[in-house]
Amino acid sequence: MWKLVCKLFAYLKGRKKVPKMFSGGEGTLQKPYLISTVEDFLLINAHLSAHFRQIKDIDFSEDEIAPIGTEEGNIFSGVYDGDNFLLNNVTIRGVGDGTALFDRCSRAILKNIHLNNANVYPVPNNGKTRSALLCNTINEGTVIENCHVQGAILDVSSSSYSSAGGAGIANISDQDCVIKKCSAHLQISQTGFAAGLVVFNGGEIHDSYAFLTVDDVYEIGTIVHTNNESGNVYNSYTVLSFTRARYIYFPCINRRDDYGFHNSFFDCNTLGGDDWEPGRYYYDGTDFVKGTDGNLYKCIQMQSDKDYSYWEPGWTQPPSWWPPPMYSARPIDGVAYSQYWEAIGPTNTEGARTTIQMKSKNNYEGWDFNSIWQISEGKSYPTFKRPKVVKCNSIPLTKLTVN
Repeated sequence: MWKLVCKLFAYLKGRKKVPKMFSGGEGTLQKPYLISTVEDFLLINAHLSAHFRQIKDIDFSEDEIAPIGTEEGNIFSGVYDGDNFLLNNVTIRGVGDGTALFDRCSRAILKNIHLNNANVYPVPNNGKTRSALLCNTINEGTVIENCHVQGAILDVSSSSYSSAGGAGIANISDQDCVIKKCSAHLQISQTGFAAGLVVFNGGEIHDSYAFLTVDDVYEIGTIVHTNNESGNVYNSYTVLSFTRARYIYFPCINRRDDYGFHNSFFDCNTLGGDDWEPGRYYYDGTDFVKGTDGNLYKCIQMQSDKDYSYWEPGWTQPPSWWPPPMYSARPIDGVAYSQYWEAIGPTNTEGARTTIQMKSKNNYEGWDFNSIWQISEGKSYPTFKRPKVVKCNSIPLTKLTVN
């Protein structure tokens, strides 16, 4: 017997150590891989269809990472449960057209992720760079639930129309994808398109919100930039502030008769916008200017239809004798300005609400303030309710009786 024990000990001692695989788990629904370190997180790329659960806050301060699921054909199709722990100080460097924490997700589930202080650096790629904080592209029924992101998209360095820009949760959300109970706090500059949650939306967005600060962007939407034929937004809102934008779409570009916005809003008092410039040509329906009262105004009328439609070959700008296409007086500071400018507001713009309205529960009829939303009346925008923590008091063993 003793000889057998000695042989077994010698055998175990001589075995090669198996490399560590995550912080535990087997990658299944019942026993997901456990994520507790940066190294664990990066191993996801080798197991893109597995189940994962984060078990502690992770600090990425000393690391720069590439997106998960970047290579062609390597798409994340698993389940990642952040379990409401933090992914802190994440710097993401792009390696292709798309840059985000997850590049491409198909039939995936992302839930309970808290991405904090993220900096995304896309790689400019002939004006086709797509970016987001959480996901670049989601399709085939991917679900994103209870995910909250905060950070910036930096150094896009392309203000061209062809640049696909960025958003908080996803750049592209295809049909049958669902985003619900998510939030984004995002800063973005120097890109083609920008939106709070999704740039190009073909899926559904429920009970979500975004705070978006934008500078030097070609086109801006609010919650989304473009709603495709299948795209819908329910019970959501955006607070947007921007400077130096060429086109703004309130609430978004729509691809059908309605905007696909259902009981969803944006704050029209926080928009900011470009200052009026003497001598600049302003065009009906596309140009927005900040008035002397601080509100945003849109051009609503040309001086002459002919002025707008005619352009002499070879002109770089109309000659001095040619009347400008729009009245040049600054909003709230010119004779008859109201003939040519109209303030963005609840009476003329889909989804627009004043700050006072946005901070009042009365504005959100039909929203679930029992289990999803909460609001400090007159003081804050709606936020998510925190789940109640049930504390169990320990019972001394001496008080237990056994029948």
